[in-house]
Amino acid sequence: MDGKVFIADGTNIRQVDENGYISTLVGHQHHRSSVWKPMPCEGPPSLASEVQLNWPSELAISPLDGTLHFIDDNVVLKLTSDMRLTVVAGRPLHCPPPR
Repeated sequence: MDGKVFIADGTNIRQVDENGYISTLVGHQHHRSSVWKPMPCEGPPSLASEVQLNWPSELAISPLDGTLHFIDDNVVLKLTSDMRLTVVAGRPLHCPPPR
């Protein structure tokens, strides 16, 4: 993560590398702002390239392992090294309470 800058850009998370190249880490370009498909409430971690975020904010890099964490839809999400998103804390608003 050294030399890289991370940006919450609308409904995407982007990375600017040390050469100035911008890439999309979470989200994609193939959606309209009027169509939001929330993360699943249960199941395995989602591929970061398939997730449509609501409005991500508060990006942070963990000093322990260098992973990217951010907030979206009242949950703290973690981008894993295999480019999947896992919920670290909270529960999406559209999900029913766990039983």
